Amino acid sequence: MEGVSSSSRGRGKRPESKGLKKHVRRTRSTILRDFILKNPGMTAGEISEGLGWSRRSVRLALAKLERAGEVSTRYFPVLVKEAGEGLSRVEEEIALGKMRLEKMLERLRAKADEAFERCVEAKMAKDEDLASIYAGRCAEIKRLINSVVASESILNRMALAMDSLRLSIRRKGYPEVNP
Repeated sequence: MEGVSSSSRGRGKRPESKGLKKHVRRTRSTILRDFILKNPGMTAGEISEGLGWSRRSVRLALAKLERAGEVSTRYFPVLVKEAGEGLSRVEEEIALGKMRLEKMLERLRAKADEAFERCVEAKMAKDEDLASIYAGRCAEIKRLINSVVASESILNRMALAMDSLRLSIRRKGYPEVNP
């Protein structure tokens, strides 16, 4: 038999042919990857509707792609579970973050004062190089202080948003969540 190798006789294998393209099998994973490339940022439910697949099929294919490093998912904490459960935990984290930032701010201000005093002492001793070093250190500490103050401001806004969320939940008739 021409074109058929002796090892494939009677075993249902196709004859070897030159010049024919290999048939590329489109698996669910490749279909899903291509769909995500064209529609990034969709949820699993939206992908399910777009492809006409079950949500389970989408989740399984997404897990496979994620393990292969071809897609990534991001997970966020659920702030409101069952009528606000979990809000107090978030509020505790915000309060803890604010306390940490306040302590950091105190330490930075003490270091800034110390650097300033040393800069003045070096200036009075007419040691311009040392004064310049302390002035640079003082400026760097001031930048850090500004950054911490900005972070504190963000946490304050988050606390305010949590209060608004708590009020919104209360207005909708959900039970009160103990802080």
